[in-house]
Amino acid sequence: AYDLIGRWNDQGFMVILPQTSISGAKIVAERIQKNIRNVPVIVADDTFSLCTSIGLSKFDQSDINSVDELLVLAKSALSAARQTGSNQVVYSWELN
Repeated sequence: AYDLIGRWNDQGFMVILPQTSISGAKIVAERIQKNIRNVPVIVADDTFSLCTSIGLSKFDQSDINSVDELLVLAKSALSAARQTGSNQVVYSWELN
């Protein structure tokens, strides 16, 4: 199995890490968020930084029966990350 990244919708990307543990996926998500935040963007004479909101969900066969359920969890985590001021990583299993 391969790790995949691709556009999910107009405003987001999805990263699929099929052979990665939860702790490993958390490290990847936090590393992506940190690297995006720390790389300056220079346009003409202006320099600014970007931020990202990341919602992380996990596929647990005892709790999730379909890809649609997994996507609902990811969307919920992403929404929570955006509502907390962006530039956050939120884990679906820590909600509620």
